[in-house]
Parts: sequence; C-alpha cells; structure tokens
Amino acid sequence: MEAPGFWDHVEASQQKMKELKSLKDDVGTFAKLKGQLEDIETLIEMANEEEDASLVEEVKAELPNLNRRWKQYV
Repeated sequence: MEAPGFWDHVEASQQKMKELKSLKDDVGTFAKLKGQLEDIETLIEMANEEEDASLVEEVKAELPNLNRRWKQYV
C-alpha cells in the first residue's frame, strides 16, 4: 500500500484492500475457532484429572457449537 503508484490504479488498489480485509477476517475467525478448541481441550483434561462427569457434559454441549462454526468457516 505504501509502494509508489499503488493508489494510482483505483480498481486494483480497491481489490487488494478487499483481499486484505478478507484475509484479516479469516485469521480472526481461525483464532476464535482455535481458542474455542483449546477451551474444550482444557475441559477434557480437567474432566479426566478430576473425574468430573459434569465437565464431560459441558464438553458434549460445546462440541456441536464448535462443529457448526467450523462448517460455516470451511
């Protein structure tokens, strides 16, 4: 964007800006999905360590949500 002449070509520069926004959106979505997966993994570890069935139920409740969001992403 700082390159000389970048903004001289309006259509091309607009396309590049749209592409940049799309890539940033994808990275943000991926980061959210990764965080959600890590939270579920933590719950699974805690459930195993503490032998807490209520945590297993929480994991079962969260998995469909993660699966739904993943399918929307891909």
